[in-house]
Amino acid sequence: MKNKKELIMKSVMSLVKENGIKGLTVSVIAKHAGIGKGTIYEYFSCKEDIFFAAMEYGISSCVKEISEKTFINQPNYKQAINNFINISYEIVKSGVFIAFTTNPKLFTFDSYKFDEIREMMTKQFEPIITVSHKINKIGIDEDIVKEPINPLTHFIFVNMILSTVMQIVHGTIKKGNETNDFLYQMALKLFN
Repeated sequence: MKNKKELIMKSVMSLVKENGIKGLTVSVIAKHAGIGKGTIYEYFSCKEDIFFAAMEYGISSCVKEISEKTFINQPNYKQAINNFINISYEIVKSGVFIAFTTNPKLFTFDSYKFDEIREMMTKQFEPIITVSHKINKIGIDEDIVKEPINPLTHFIFVNMILSTVMQIVHGTIKKGNETNDFLYQMALKLFN
């Protein structure tokens, strides 16, 4: 049998994707996972802990997907950037994290939890910075870009891509080759 904690996380992610956060209870999660409500409490003390763990699980899964799919078929520098943009777009567009972040009452954590959330987010996004390094390495091998002097350049690159993707999903920026080309040109400037 699957790891029950992972089964719970997958159920939460599936339910949020289908119906959003509203009305999501421990009973609904348990029913969807095919386990007893008491089993959930063996792993989590409250609903907020379940949501926190689900966010961590979901972010980790998405980051893994980005890390793997960006480099399928050994892309060139521009293709790797386009892959990073397009895969990130598909993940954000799926709506799972938007559902989590649009309900302000969801996370009524004590202040200690904010530090835990920040630490979790930092840890979960480290592989995305590795994606930036790998993309940059492709560009270096193609003699298009250089290794940046300041390591913050990789953070800026990742934030530029992910912020733009969020704006595309929200309709503020148009999705398409023009946007991808602009981001590619900005990457050239960042890494030269």
